[in-house]
Amino acid sequence: IDIRDGIAVDLEQVAFDYKPSSFNVIDNGHTIQVAVGAGNSISLTGRTYQLQQFHFHLPAEEKIDGRGFEMVAHLVHKDNEGRLAVVAALIESGDGPGPFGARGGGEGAILPVAPAVANALFQGWGIRIKALPLTPERVWRALRDARQTEKNTEK
Repeated sequence: IDIRDGIAVDLEQVAFDYKPSSFNVIDNGHTIQVAVGAGNSISLTGRTYQLQQFHFHLPAEEKIDGRGFEMVAHLVHKDNEGRLAVVAALIESGDGPGPFGARGGGEGAILPVAPAVANALFQGWGIRIKALPLTPERVWRALRDARQTEKNTEK
């Protein structure tokens, strides 16, 4: 998908309602997929969609005006009638112009998606990833390790 020459429209914001829940990490051979327990949803145009799973692609499948992104997280939701709503969070490193990609002290990320994904992992599952860059492999390992810890605690 390459989004070019977008059209300005006035759309309502997507209302996210995510809570801590159980999850199951799956390496399906194509991507790392995380099946999510019930209780997480988005609301849009009067409909509520339940989060089914999220997965990652490296590099991203989407482009904007021909510009690619390092990674994308697809958050896949489904409503009661089986309609899907997929939120694509495009992730880039946002390296700065300084030595080794350094940024100014008060200069934030160009796209704050990676920090948002990291915070969602912490808020939803109590997993804190501090190592950079935030790659699908790091997310997968953190989810796998948390799941293993949870299983060991249940025994």
